[in-house]
Amino acid sequence: MNMLSEKKNMEAEQVSSRNVSVGGLLVIFAMMIFGSYGLLVRFIQADAILLVWALQIVGVFCFFLYLLKNRSLFNRHGLFWHIFLMTVFVTISDLSFFMAIRATTVSTAVFVKFLMPIFVVLLTFRSSTISIRKLLFLVGLGTAGLFLILSSQGEISFTANIGIIAALITAFTLALFIITLKKITNVVPLPTILFYRYGIGSIILLPFIFSVGGIAQQINESWPWLLGFGLLYAVIGTFIHTQGLKLTKVQYGAILGYVEPVAAAAMSIAFLGETLTFPLVAGGLLILSGCILSLKK
Repeated sequence: MNMLSEKKNMEAEQVSSRNVSVGGLLVIFAMMIFGSYGLLVRFIQADAILLVWALQIVGVFCFFLYLLKNRSLFNRHGLFWHIFLMTVFVTISDLSFFMAIRATTVSTAVFVKFLMPIFVVLLTFRSSTISIRKLLFLVGLGTAGLFLILSSQGEISFTANIGIIAALITAFTLALFIITLKKITNVVPLPTILFYRYGIGSIILLPFIFSVGGIAQQINESWPWLLGFGLLYAVIGTFIHTQGLKLTKVQYGAILGYVEPVAAAAMSIAFLGETLTFPLVAGGLLILSGCILSLKK
């Protein structure tokens, strides 16, 4: 009996280990998809607001069909305002990130965006168990990294300044999004959250869409790219990432998330001809180090 029990335990451990490996590969693949954001934002000849709106429209349509099929379309949890705030934060984050990518280098925008975990620690300091010493250390790493990234720009133009400010806004609003999301994920299923996130986001952006010059022409010329953009990031990337996180440990999945800036930097070099200077790489590594340290208790 003991031998049989040990054999079953070994088989269970092997299955668990295999699942973790598969989960890790899925997370890495999803991060490579998200790392290609910058390429498509630069490539698709459409306004940033239109790109974000396409993301919302495709996302809400796909998750509407999914929830309709599973008969779980309506949110019965009474957390509408939490979902609304979360949507406002992530919509601002998406817009500012696209603006950052078009105003500065992709690598710079992505590295600055990854100040997000440090902002999360700062915003949740009172309710967390982190020490003041560790908090100051994380802020110091983030600040030093940002300073090095700024110094890597040489003589910073007005456009580059706007890009870095937009990336900082991305990091801050993304942190607010994560904090709000954590309050509802244990109550509301993720597909339902995503349906309302994309639905409310598309409504919020609708008045701005009509202010975009030549909107009809842009949609007519770029609709296949807009559709593909929405499917890739709102549906495919999100699905792969979610499935990967289900199969792996939370901290392991979070650390693998830092494949995204590496992938983004590699793609920007290979396809956009961007160069990585030593201060930019050093600054990016400091920020990512701070991110990884913020995961540890």
